[in-house]
Amino acid sequence: MIRRPPRSTLFPYTTLFRSILVEGFLETIYLQTNGFPNVATYGDVGKLPSQADLKALSDCGVQSITLALADDDEGRNRSLQIIDQSYRMDRPLRIYTLPIGALGQARQGATLAHLQGMDRFKNLIDHRLHAFHFVADCILQKHRDADVW
Repeated sequence: MIRRPPRSTLFPYTTLFRSILVEGFLETIYLQTNGFPNVATYGDVGKLPSQADLKALSDCGVQSITLALADDDEGRNRSLQIIDQSYRMDRPLRIYTLPIGALGQARQGATLAHLQGMDRFKNLIDHRLHAFHFVADCILQKHRDADVW
C-alpha cells in the first residue's frame, strides 16, 4: 500500500504523486531548495525520458507530472514527444504543461523564478494546461498565419 506523503505548506498541493519535470540538474536543485520538493529531472537539456523512465515514475506512485521544459520550439517538441510516450503506456500519467510563451524571456522555469520570484513560478504551475490543451495550442500555433487568423 502506498502511503500519501505530507503536503507542503509553501506549495499546498505538492506531493510525490504530482511531480514537476524539468530538463536540467541545476534547475532541479534551484527549485527544490526554494520550496518545490517535487521537482525532478530526467537527464539534461535536450534529452528525453524513455518510456521506461515514465513507467518507473508511474510504478512509484506518481500520478501526474507537469512539464516545465524550455519555452522554445525544441522544448515544445520535447514536451509533445513526452506526452506521446506517456499516452502510449498501459497506465499513462496525467500530463500537464506550462502555457506556451508563459516563461517570456526566461528560457527555463528556474530562470523565471530567479528573475521574477517564486510566486510567479508557482502561479504558472497553478495555471498549467492539460496535455491535450497544450497539443491543440501547438497545432494552432504551427498552422496560424501571423497576418491573418
